[in-house]
Amino acid sequence: MKSNTNENNDKREESFQNTDESIPSEDISSFRIFKYLHGRRKSSVLVDLSENGYLDDEEEEGDDNEKRIKAEAEKGNDENSEDYEILQRPSKEEIRRRHIYNLLHSLDVILSILLFSPLVAIYWYCTWQLIEEHFYKESPKISNFLSWIIGLAILFPGYVFQRDLQNLYEYLDNFERIGYTLQVAMRVVYIYAITIGVVLEWRSVWNIMDIYLFPDWKISFVVALLCILFFCGTRSTHQLINTPFILYMDDYHQFFTTEDKHQLGFPNYHKYGIDFLFSEIVECSALVGGWRGIEIAYDNSIFNHNKYFSIGASFLISHSIYLFIAVVQTFIFRKFSRSRFLTRIVAEDFMYILMFFSAVLSWKFYWDVVDNFVLEEKMELPFLIIGHLVSFTLALALKVSAILVGPGTSYLKDIEYIEPPQTYFQINYLSTIFKHHLEREYEETSESRLGSQDII
Repeated sequence: MKSNTNENNDKREESFQNTDESIPSEDISSFRIFKYLHGRRKSSVLVDLSENGYLDDEEEEGDDNEKRIKAEAEKGNDENSEDYEILQRPSKEEIRRRHIYNLLHSLDVILSILLFSPLVAIYWYCTWQLIEEHFYKESPKISNFLSWIIGLAILFPGYVFQRDLQNLYEYLDNFERIGYTLQVAMRVVYIYAITIGVVLEWRSVWNIMDIYLFPDWKISFVVALLCILFFCGTRSTHQLINTPFILYMDDYHQFFTTEDKHQLGFPNYHKYGIDFLFSEIVECSALVGGWRGIEIAYDNSIFNHNKYFSIGASFLISHSIYLFIAVVQTFIFRKFSRSRFLTRIVAEDFMYILMFFSAVLSWKFYWDVVDNFVLEEKMELPFLIIGHLVSFTLALALKVSAILVGPGTSYLKDIEYIEPPQTYFQINYLSTIFKHHLEREYEETSESRLGSQDII
């Protein structure tokens, strides 16, 4: 009976060895994968049988069987080593795509600091100054209170009714021309309302803190430290990441929804309401406090007697930190991602705080440049209106309108954290366009292959 089994195994192996001569050339790779896996499985099974003694039925044939099993296992490993190398070796096309992707990612880093970061800063500056100069200017207290109430009133429906907005947006796909037009109008109105709401909210909290919490720059620095420690204690330091460390294309399939910040067993409306209270009341106040405290501490400590040197230093410090982190963040992330929990958290918080400091000085540089070198008193109103409209239109045209929320804690920037991150921050614009191009190319190739098979 054992001899019959061996003969069957030999015939089966011969059939596997001769099969690759008869299969089509386009299926050889998949067959070799199957053959490789089969060979590995067979070798491991034979070795297990040998080690457990299930094949040593007769004492005389035991030694011969063991030698034969080991020889076949070694032979199988040698034969499959070539297939294993083929499976692991990337093709020339894959290597080319990796080089292109790395190049585009490097360009994204440059675009973020030279184009998109000034774009968002100018939009915020123009919007902020328009509200400051033309919204109850004669009564600052009323202006701050009303701007805070209006800002929250704009943001609140976006949180609570986000699923309904997303469902309505997807429902418009059922209508061809008018549906697309309504979708575009819905996106424009939505993002414009959200950005105005965030600026109104930030302006009111900013001015209130200037009046009551920041009479002295040392006190403001202490308040900033306490606010940053709050984010560390709540393990939400990723909220400190702001432009230029945020750059990604608008994803219209998830444009109105966000990741749940708190895993609570409430219905959606109640859960999103709690997200709104925590994000736009608590986190926003802490974020503004940290931001404003760093600005005031910088103005009173570094070149405080020479504004031009101060502006130049803010540019050099912020951009140097940005480029340094962009280069080393992958290495640091990989080094600490497998460390102990406390070590990993400390490294992560340190990186996010450093990014926050860089973002604050970067925004300060652009605002100071506009204040001191661009804005003229006679052309103030036309410049603010043109800058506001042009920056918003350009962001829409480039499909980066979601970054216009700027440093706000709005849920629009939480889209980055839906998937597990591979680095501390991700800057993807040109690389995303290239990825979409590859996906379309793959779909077209798959459709053409299916069409040729149908013809055959």
